[in-house]
Amino acid sequence: MAIIYSYPTVDPVREDLVLGTDVSSSNKATKNFTIQSIIDLVTVATGDLQTVLNLGNVATGFDINLTNSSFIGGGFRTVGGIVISGTTGTGFTNITSTSLTGTVATAAQPNITSLGSLTALVIDGPISGTNLITSTVLAGALNNNVASTLAIKTYVDNQVGLFDTLQEVLANGNTTSGSNIVVSANDDITFTDTSKVILGTGSDATIEHDGTDLKIINTEGKTTISNSSGDIDITATAATKKTIINGKAGVDLQFDGSKKLEILTGGAKVTGAFEATAAGTFVNLLNSGTYQDSSGDVGTAGQILSSTATGTNWVTEVPLYNWSLEGTAIPSGAAVTVTDGANITTTWDAANYDLSIAVTGLPDGTGAANQVTFWSDTDTLTGAAGFTYAGGATGQVTVLVYYKLVLYQMVHSLVLLVHTLVVLVLHLQIL
Repeated sequence: MAIIYSYPTVDPVREDLVLGTDVSSSNKATKNFTIQSIIDLVTVATGDLQTVLNLGNVATGFDINLTNSSFIGGGFRTVGGIVISGTTGTGFTNITSTSLTGTVATAAQPNITSLGSLTALVIDGPISGTNLITSTVLAGALNNNVASTLAIKTYVDNQVGLFDTLQEVLANGNTTSGSNIVVSANDDITFTDTSKVILGTGSDATIEHDGTDLKIINTEGKTTISNSSGDIDITATAATKKTIINGKAGVDLQFDGSKKLEILTGGAKVTGAFEATAAGTFVNLLNSGTYQDSSGDVGTAGQILSSTATGTNWVTEVPLYNWSLEGTAIPSGAAVTVTDGANITTTWDAANYDLSIAVTGLPDGTGAANQVTFWSDTDTLTGAAGFTYAGGATGQVTVLVYYKLVLYQMVHSLVLLVHTLVVLVLHLQIL
């Protein structure tokens, strides 16, 4: 029967004893061994690491420290990861890894064939290799080789020499292919008198100045000038110049999208109220609606729009004159007829409003100077030599002067009467 004792578990030290069997003795006696003797047996007594690795080559949770020592071997491999630290590592013939950190400091590293993706690369010396292009025309340039800076500079200089003017660049290609042309501040684009700005695929619009006039010409669709932030000011500033807006089918002026003034073939048409702040001249005025006076009234049938000196007002028609002839009142609008009488003949020219009055049947006769005139017949005057007027202060016959004066007054009164009738007729015709 075996007796098993239960002892506490503790961490061993080198001086602790381990109970074991001496298998080399005949009776396999039981002996005590120190921990240190076992360590020495494994690490020193055998003389190399091979014996230890033959027992097992997995060191879980332990590092291999080669401080001040070298690692010599055909290869070094790690399954999880490895950290090699120190100032210098030598003798490596091959290091295979998917990622290396640190700096390759030596001048020549011919065995590095690919670096992958680099976040930074500092080159302090010359670059050489079969994939380094030094040709000044960049012959053999591909996406996976490198051109020297001198080759690039020479190539660019040569290209600039071929296209160092805008004319040469445009001759090589004048399409921006999606790139915008931006003119810097205080820089200009100058067009000569024979140059144009051409807009549209089919040259639909042009802008030019021919040395005399500025021309904006559009041959396709409508032309829109729009401003969403301020006024549009079209001004002819020269003292003798004017602004001309010419529409083939008319010209419309709109207010907030509604047509207000329309220029037509026969004149102009206003939609809405029209206000004139000063006097003007109309050749012809046709009103198909009503007229309003200063108070806005349109009046009633038969009323007249009359001036009040400061405005206008509709008034009922009243006679503009009061005529009276030989004590007889003549109503407004009544016609007055001039009739021929004895020794009086009238002629009326309606086209020219002209009244002619002729007097006939005046007495006639014979006589000599200073003879006294008398009636020798019904309408004949005769002078006799025995009836003369001496004149002066002698008081001789004065009958001849009397009759002449009376005849003159009769004729003068007749002329005044005819003139009054003419004036009356003309007034009536005008009214």
